[in-house]
Order: sequence, then structure tokens, then C-alpha cells
Amino acid sequence: MSLLSYLITLVVLSVIGNAFVLISLLSNKKTRSAFDSFIINICILDFLIGAFLKSSFVVEDYFEGQQINDTHCYFMTTLMTAAPTMVLMTLVILLFYMIFSSIKKVRLEKLLSPETAFITIFMMWFLIGGVHLIYHKVFGTYGSTCAVEDDILSTTVYCNLTLMIMVIVLMVIVITIEFIKKASDAINLRRPEAVYNNLSIEINNNSVDTEDIDGRLRKLIYVQSIMFILFWIPFYGIRAQYMYDKQSHGLDLIVLQLFFYIIGYFRSAVSPIAILIVYPESRYLIQKIKEINYKKIKNVFGKSESNAIVT
Repeated sequence: MSLLSYLITLVVLSVIGNAFVLISLLSNKKTRSAFDSFIINICILDFLIGAFLKSSFVVEDYFEGQQINDTHCYFMTTLMTAAPTMVLMTLVILLFYMIFSSIKKVRLEKLLSPETAFITIFMMWFLIGGVHLIYHKVFGTYGSTCAVEDDILSTTVYCNLTLMIMVIVLMVIVITIEFIKKASDAINLRRPEAVYNNLSIEINNNSVDTEDIDGRLRKLIYVQSIMFILFWIPFYGIRAQYMYDKQSHGLDLIVLQLFFYIIGYFRSAVSPIAILIVYPESRYLIQKIKEINYKKIKNVFGKSESNAIVT
């Protein structure tokens, strides 16, 4: 498969997959929680990456690297540097809430209101996206070619590496707390019958469906975090080493860096598939499509066609 075909495949998967999940989560109001806003935010970022950034790579490849105009350059460079940072910030916020939820032994949905989630996401877009856009507008071009200033590129790389380390550390903390909690619950189950009965009553008073949603949401956060690290840490690691000592690296490292850069953006194409698999709430549209009575629609169209022939 050529690079152009690979990029076109990524564009199609990213746009269609993330659009499907977005519409599904936004239209399913019954099971939507405040934390779905963060999942929606990741889907919006991945959709923008597919619809604009990856499609821009296709256009540039077709026109042999020429940029459309300066506005296009500013938007693309902002999206290129800001989008991964905003996805990582979203994952860090979700993992922090998972830690608080595990420590307080309450479900995630009780820790956050929809209004707080919206304000948090808005502030993240305003601070990260706004700062990048202003910087690229003022410093981000060199004459007729579109390039990212070394200062902001190096800052972005080191910032994202720091955020990835935070994601790994937070995941380890969450897993450790969950392990300790499960071990404690196992010990409590071996206590006298009175304590065991109280624990059973407490468990039975909780909604099983709500607990299932909470568990699936936790699993989705884990999957999204692991996927981002697996797809992006090779590029950011090589890029950081390259910026630290440019003179000691040859063409092979530059080509390898570009390879992992292209692989990194594959995450936005795989992400909606992972959401659909791990988080059943995102399959709302699939359920609605299954509920459509196609035979009835076919009969209606058949009758209308027969009436048209008669007249």
C-alpha cells in the first residue's frame, strides 16, 4: 500500500468512525453521563484530525507539498501540535477522577456534574488551542513554506512526553488502589456472618446497571490511555532525542521519526472502533438501525411506485 492510499484509508476511518460515535453518544440521552463529555471531546479531536489534518496530508501529497494558503497553514499547524496535547490532558483528567473515585469508593458519575465537565473541556480548548493558534499566527511560518517554530515544537514534545509519563503513573496508581480495594473486599468477605450480610445489603442496594456502566467507562479510559501511549510514545521519544542532539543523527533517524509520526495518527482511526467494542453505550445508532422495520419501508415504497404506475 502506498503512503497516499494509507492516508486516504486513515481519513475515511477517522471521519466515519468518530462521526458515528459522536452522533451515537450525543443522541443517546438515557445513559449519557458527565464523563461521556470527555469521550465526546476525544472523538471531536480525532474527527478534526481525520477530516482536516490527515486530509491535508493527502492534499499536500497530491500537490507535491504545496500549502493552500496561510490560514490553512495556521489551522493545520495548530491542530498538529495542540490536538495530541488536548487528548492527553483529557486522559489525565479522567485518570485523576478515577483515583478519587477509587479512594472514596463511589461511582465516577457521582464525582462530576455535566456543567463542570463542560467548563473543564472549554477551558482546556481555550488555553491549549488558543495559545497554539496565537503562537502559530504570530511566529509559525517561514516565508512561503509552512513550518512549526522549533521553540513551540520542542515545548509541545516535552509537554506531551511529561503528560504521557503522568498517564502511565496515574494508571499504575489506579490499578494499585483497585488491587488493594479488591484484596480488602476479599478479606471482608471472610469476616463473621453479620459483616458479610451488611456488605451484601450494601451491594444489593446499588443499581447493577449503573455499576456496569461505571466499570465499562473505567475500562474505556484504560484502553484509550494505553492506545495513545503505544501509538505516540515512539515518535515523541525519538523526536525528543533528535531535538536534544541534532548533529549526531542521520537521515535514517529522520525517516524513522516520520514513520512513527504517521503511525501515531493511526490511533484516531482505531479509537472509535475501540470505543464501540469496550463501551456499549456508543452503539446506540446500531441499535436504532436494527430496530428499523425495513419490510414496512419496502412495502410503503412498493405501494407508492404502484400508485404512480396506475396514475
